[in-house]
Amino acid sequence: MEITVKSFKTHLSELKVWMPPKGSGLGIARINMPQVKADDYPDYIKYLEKMGIVFKAKTIDPNKLLPIQREFNIQGVERSLSKMASLVPGAKDKSIIISKDNYIVDGHHRWIAYKNVGKNINVMQANVDMKKLLDATNKYPKVYNRSNQNK
Repeated sequence: MEITVKSFKTHLSELKVWMPPKGSGLGIARINMPQVKADDYPDYIKYLEKMGIVFKAKTIDPNKLLPIQREFNIQGVERSLSKMASLVPGAKDKSIIISKDNYIVDGHHRWIAYKNVGKNINVMQANVDMKKLLDATNKYPKVYNRSNQNK
């Protein structure tokens, strides 16, 4: 009897990945979404704390989170799913940044990945609403987006 072992990538390509419906979210174009590199998170958090924004680390059901981004990229979700599969048990993934009203400011594709596998997700929840958190994030000197990536 011959056993065929499929790669993770093959399994991933055979899955039906749930994606938010077109036009969901608050309508911010993906190209304009603020991005913060994982290495910059400690500095980003300190920057926001100086502005009176503090975070609480928690684990949350991804179904309780709301997107602000309007477009989503299946490849970004697949990368997140692949990274989740390769994490050493107990290793920490980059937390998603959310507002006190549960809007995602950074981490939409990771959110979709966690939603697809039905697993709770680590978040850093701010003490301010989405608008204040998004405004402060956009002012962070190391923030970038797809329109200013070479900055």
